[in-house]
Order: sequence, then structure tokens, then C-alpha cells
Amino acid sequence: MRAGSATHAFPKRLFGYLRIDMGIYWSSCSARRRGDSAGLKIHDAIPIRTPSSSLFFENSVARFSCVDGYSLKGPAKIICTRFHNGSVGWKPSLKPVCLSEDCLPPFIEDADVTNKTYRPGYSLIISCHEGFQIRYPDTETMESICQADGTWDNQPTCQGCLRPLIPPHSYMNISETEFSVPVGTVVHYQCFPGYNLEGPEFLECMYNLIWSNTPPRCLDVEGEYQYNFSALS
Repeated sequence: MRAGSATHAFPKRLFGYLRIDMGIYWSSCSARRRGDSAGLKIHDAIPIRTPSSSLFFENSVARFSCVDGYSLKGPAKIICTRFHNGSVGWKPSLKPVCLSEDCLPPFIEDADVTNKTYRPGYSLIISCHEGFQIRYPDTETMESICQADGTWDNQPTCQGCLRPLIPPHSYMNISETEFSVPVGTVVHYQCFPGYNLEGPEFLECMYNLIWSNTPPRCLDVEGEYQYNFSALS
């Protein structure tokens, strides 16, 4: 057994770098050859290399850090440890990873979101499609901010009029897949054969995102006839 104390620093590559603090020479933790991962495959986020001796010593410490714009998730260091059963491995076994601190442009239906790098503190740039209006959960802030953890605060939506109800025995000129329609959309109601329309035939989506009237009904012609006949007699 021989003692050694050295620090091997490696250049920053990809999203981070690894520093190995050498301890007492005893055994490698996994890999023996230069370029192997020494059992530290970290989701292609932090490049791993063995020290110049191609061996990891028992009690060697692998320290992790990330380049600017990325934050470390997981342990900042792991130790080459001999376990009770005589095997040697890394402790803790949880592998760290460097995650981007930037916010990805979110997908917002019926909207165009500017595709750019959003750093923490940046405001989301968004424009709703024609006929749709932007709505924020927090109506006082009216702004969506990129957070330090890569999420969006107060993420907005682009809203139109909700798809109106379809009364029984009727159909209209809006697809079943359309859950929201832009301002100015006109819905045309029609009844199946054997039924008469009672109420407005047309509804329009107004600027305040409500419909101009309530949906009509489709009444059974025969039933309506019997009702009128009974009323007259």
C-alpha cells in the first residue's frame, strides 16, 4: 500500500467538468483504462475521465460542478468506497447531472411564442392568433417570468369562445375537435329531419368571449303537432 495526494483537473466540456482528488492507492472503482467512465455515466452531461494513472484509488473523491447557465442536480461529490462485502464502488450511487437553467419556450395553443434563449428573470414574448385574447392566471401581474428552476411563472393562455353546446337532434358548422374558436366566429345550427328549430339559428362569438345568445332546441315535429292539437281541442 502506498499513499498519494494529487488533484487532477480536467477542462470544461459539454455542461461541466470533473475534478478527482486522489486518496490512498488501493483499488479502482470500476474502469481501468483511460477514456472509460469509471462507472460514472452521467447522462452525457458531465464528461468523465480517469486520472493519469488510469486507476481510481480507494477514498478518491470525484467533485462535480457545472459551467455557467447550468445547475447541478445531485451530489457535488462522490467517493470511491470499499463496502462491507469487499467490493469497491462509488458512494453515493446517485449520479449528478447538469441541467440548463434556461426556460424553454412553452407551447401555448392558438399562440406564437418567440423562440429565443430565456434566462431567469426574462419575460415571455407571446402573441395570440387573430381572434384570441391573452389571459394570465394573475390578472394583476400580466407578465410571465422565467424562474431560476427553468419553469415559467404566471404562464398565459390564448382564449376564444368555448365551443357551444349541441342540442339533441341538431348539428352545427364547428368541428368536434375545436374546443375554442376566435372572436367573430358564427355558428349555424340546423336540426335533423323530423325536427324543427326553436330559438336562434345563428350564434356569434363576441369580443367579451361569450356567445351572442343561448343555443336553440330541436323539437320533434310530430310531438309538437300533437301538443298544438291538444291545446286547440
